[in-house]
Amino acid sequence: MTKRSWASRWIGVARGGGIAGISQGRSRIFLTDTSFRDYFGNPAPVVIWLNLDSKEEVDALHAAWVRNGADIQHPPESKPWSPLHEFVVRDPDGNVIRAFYNY
Repeated sequence: MTKRSWASRWIGVARGGGIAGISQGRSRIFLTDTSFRDYFGNPAPVVIWLNLDSKEEVDALHAAWVRNGADIQHPPESKPWSPLHEFVVRDPDGNVIRAFYNY
């Protein structure tokens, strides 16, 4: 893996674009590259909210993505004004993933 490619792998599709899958336990999300989104008229950036089951899952996912060179925008923190624990990461296309647990 390169420093910025924290997604598991790119899967080519007939339209010439690609899809990256990210999984954690039984949860899975897919992101598409720019050419795939252009085909559907959905330009970057987009924001994806990933709701996890616990603070520990949020911290573990953060640690795993840091080990793989993810572009972390905000490290994990519990918000003082809300029962929320989250971190924010940006993918190579500029999309934002907000991984959180709302306890």
